[in-house]
Amino acid sequence: MRVLILGGGGREHALAWKIAASPLLQKLYISPGNPGTAELGENIAGDILDPKAVLKLVQTLGIDLMVIGPEACLAAGVTDAVRAGERRGAGSWGHTGRGRASNGARPTLRIL
Repeated sequence: MRVLILGGGGREHALAWKIAASPLLQKLYISPGNPGTAELGENIAGDILDPKAVLKLVQTLGIDLMVIGPEACLAAGVTDAVRAGERRGAGSWGHTGRGRASNGARPTLRIL
C-alpha cells in the first residue's frame, strides 16, 4: 500500500511512525513533512492547502490511502477534491465538506 500523509507537525510524525510499522506498507510519503518524518518515509514538498495540487500528487505517486493531519487541509476541501477527482479509487482519511461543516459548528467553551 502506498500512503500519503499531509502535514508536518507532531501529529503527522506520530501517524507516520505507526503507519511505517505496517507490513502492508509499500511506500510512505509525507507532505511537507519534517526532519523526523524523513527518517520514516519520503518527504515531498508541495502546497497541501491546494486541493488540485494534492489531487495531482495523489495521482502522480499512485497513492492508495491519503491521511490528512491538519484541519486547514480539511477546511480547504482537500478530501472532497481527491474523492471527486481520483479515478484510481484512492481512499482518504479526513472529513468531507459535510463533516467539516458540522465540526466547525461545534460550540466553544469559554472559561471566564
